[in-house]
Amino acid sequence: MKKFGILSKISISFLLIMGALAILAPQVTRYTYDEQNIMERLETSSAKHFMGTDVLGRDLYSRIIYGARLSLTVGVLTALVSLIIGLTLGAISGYIGGWVDGVIMRVTDIFQIFPMVLIAILLLMLLGKGVTGIITAIALTSWATPARLVRGLVMQAKELPYVESARAIGTSHFIILFRHIIPNLWGPIIVALSFQIPNNIMAESFLSFLGLGLQPPYASWGTLASDGFRAIQTYPHLIVFPGAALFITLLAFNFLGDGLRDWLDPKQSRVDIG
Repeated sequence: MKKFGILSKISISFLLIMGALAILAPQVTRYTYDEQNIMERLETSSAKHFMGTDVLGRDLYSRIIYGARLSLTVGVLTALVSLIIGLTLGAISGYIGGWVDGVIMRVTDIFQIFPMVLIAILLLMLLGKGVTGIITAIALTSWATPARLVRGLVMQAKELPYVESARAIGTSHFIILFRHIIPNLWGPIIVALSFQIPNNIMAESFLSFLGLGLQPPYASWGTLASDGFRAIQTYPHLIVFPGAALFITLLAFNFLGDGLRDWLDPKQSRVDIG
């Protein structure tokens, strides 16, 4: 089994540190995300505010750390919910086949034909803005890809000898599917999850950038990037720091996904540094 490369190890370390900072936000920041000081508005990096302040004098570092809480929570939670939906529908579709497979796949096609962000925007109009609305909208629009992945894996697995043997001794279809087939597919499913998380973080950031996600005074990396974009020429620090946090985090998740794919699938021969 191939070991993690250096990029994967660095990515894991970075994500663990970022996750710890997000969880311990009150302990690792001097200010809250909404603490204002108009006398210190739009300051650049200094000893007191090493990432500067925003238009309302709020400490940018504190808002980025608190924003990590929301962005990472939305990314992980929506990926898990969409995985559960996709896993269930894809497994049923691939195992039963026939008209059930046809119906589920046609619904999946509908969700994949239209851009995920467009459907999420329509759902947000119905559900309302805020944390609950954006988590629900992203989760309900990102299940199609894992559903297709699981369907294909189940269609291959159900023809294997151990499944045929289970059928021969009268094992129920439910037990065959969820106790024998699915547990043997966790490798590619976990890899798919590691790629789904950054996609959903990016979706939340884009929706918040458009003003359809989290509302002030709450901060996510998307809302911070939206605020910074308006002053990109005069106060570039407002977008450079949250943009860098978002970019490096997304990159780390992708390197982690590559490492997991190599580690869990020894048949693949990929070139990795280290």
